[in-house]
Amino acid sequence: MDLTGITKLGIGAEQAVEAAIEGFWGARYRFTRYHAGDPDPLESLTIVVATEEVPPGERGLERGRVIADATRLARDLSNEPAGALTPVQLAEVAVEIAERGGLEATILRRGGHRRGRPWRAARCGRGFGPVPRLIKLVYEPSAAQARKRPDGSIPTVALVGKGITFDSGGLSLKTPEGMLTMKTDMSGAADVIATLGACRALGVGVRVVGFAPTTENMPGGRATKPGDVLKIRNGKTIEVVNTDCEGRLVLADGLSLAAEERPTPLSTSRP
Repeated sequence: MDLTGITKLGIGAEQAVEAAIEGFWGARYRFTRYHAGDPDPLESLTIVVATEEVPPGERGLERGRVIADATRLARDLSNEPAGALTPVQLAEVAVEIAERGGLEATILRRGGHRRGRPWRAARCGRGFGPVPRLIKLVYEPSAAQARKRPDGSIPTVALVGKGITFDSGGLSLKTPEGMLTMKTDMSGAADVIATLGACRALGVGVRVVGFAPTTENMPGGRATKPGDVLKIRNGKTIEVVNTDCEGRLVLADGLSLAAEERPTPLSTSRP
C-alpha cells in the first residue's frame, strides 16, 4: 500500500497510516465464523510512506489497528445469530472486554440498581425466558492521560446503546420478512461495548460511561401487552400502544441512567 502521494498533500504519516489501516480492514471484513474451509489468503501487508517523521507512522499504525479491531468486534457481535448471543452471553462478552481494557463492569439483572430505583423498562422483555441484563462499563483515564478542565475536573462522556438481541415485535408480532435482520437490533450495544474497550489503548483523556440495556422482545404468557403502562427509571410513565417499541423502552432507562452520571456537555468535553 503506497501512501507517498497522500503524505505529499500535507497529510501527516500518522493520520495517513491510521486511515489506511481502518479502510483496509474495514473493506476486507467478512463474518465467516460459521463458514467451513474459508481461510484468509492474506499473509502480509506492506505500507510505504514518504516522510521525515520519526518513527514514520507507527502511532498511526497502532491507532488504526485498535480502531479496526473495535469495529470488527462490533460487527461480529451484530452478525452473531440470536441463538448464539443472548443478553446473558452479551453481558459475558462485555465483562471479558472490560477485563482486557481495564474497565469497571457492572451487570444488573432486571429490576435492580444500587441506587434503589430499578431499570423497569426491562419489563418489555418478560416474554423472553432468561433474565435481561443491563450492562454498565466505565473507563477512567490515568493521571497521565486525563485532560482536565480549568477547575481540575475530568469531563464525562456517556454512551447508550440498544441491546435487543432479537426483536420479534412481541405480541405485536412482526412479519416473517421483518424479523430477518432482527438479530442486529443490538448493534447499538455492540458499538458501546467495542468503543469502551478501545478507550485505554487510544489514550482517551475523558471519563467514558457506557450503558447497554439488553433483552429480547418475544411473545409469551408474561409478555407486555398493548395498553400496559410502564414506569421508567426517572419516574415518567409510558403507555404501550404497540409492543414493538422495546428499543425505545430500554433506551429510556439507559438514557435516565446516563443522565445520572451528569455527563459534560459536548462543547466543553473536548480535550
